[in-house]
Amino acid sequence: MRVPGVRADAGPRSTGWLLILTATAALSVIMLGGCQLVPARRVAYHLATALAPAPSQAVPAVVSPATPTPPAVPSPALPTSPLANPAANLPDTFTAICSATPDALSAACEQAELTALVRAGQQEGLSQLPLPADFLTLPAPEQMFVLINEERLSRGLLPIQGLTAGADQQAAAAAQAGSDPPMGGGIVAGNWAADFGPLGAVYDWLYNDGWGGTRGTTTNGGCTADGAPGCWEHRSNLLLQASGQHLYAGIGCSPWAGAKGMAALDSCALEIGTVVGASPTYSYAWSQVVTPG
Repeated sequence: MRVPGVRADAGPRSTGWLLILTATAALSVIMLGGCQLVPARRVAYHLATALAPAPSQAVPAVVSPATPTPPAVPSPALPTSPLANPAANLPDTFTAICSATPDALSAACEQAELTALVRAGQQEGLSQLPLPADFLTLPAPEQMFVLINEERLSRGLLPIQGLTAGADQQAAAAAQAGSDPPMGGGIVAGNWAADFGPLGAVYDWLYNDGWGGTRGTTTNGGCTADGAPGCWEHRSNLLLQASGQHLYAGIGCSPWAGAKGMAALDSCALEIGTVVGASPTYSYAWSQVVTPG
């Protein structure tokens, strides 16, 4: 998330555009083999077609704003697997477009973010990002839920089964407060970000969560040095797996009060919980995404 003059840690404030990310304890990632079938209802967003909306959506094409395009950033070394942490941060390519829009859910901003996500996935050997045909019309929490699951599935992990009303309420309160959601009561991991909507938050959690060379250029406030325990912890939260347990989540997003004139910045909170036995009642289930009708 990009915030003028604010850091995530308790250190002194500094000027410039910085990103605030805080993290909580995460479960260890368990690598799972195999792959997931892509249901016919989902559309594969390849790099060449990431900016092409579904015909029924009538989403306008991306128009680059007058803001100068930032210089290309060298790609980091490829990780050993899609579950391994990247060797270095992969700065985004959507800031210029999203910062020029009043809404992080605008077609221009989100399509630029999807393109960045596909390109970043290619650095990990992932060739596509399947998404529902109506993805750009979903509310922000549902967009984040679907995107996280597609990122998990593309890496051979099982999806989070659904969002629950109780977890959503906690996450919404955390988003309003601009803080990590509380742990306990089955909740085992949580992330918070002030970023360009749910897609920008997921991008930074996955690809921009490591050491940036200095404290001032590191966007993850919990990553205090190269190799520190807090580095890539948000990514680990998104890719966690609990053997023999169901995963559920709560997500909340709202305009961020600390945006200081950056209308496109949203405060988004994610919490992930585990349950043994019967699944909880979902307010939005993964089966609704992958099952036609």
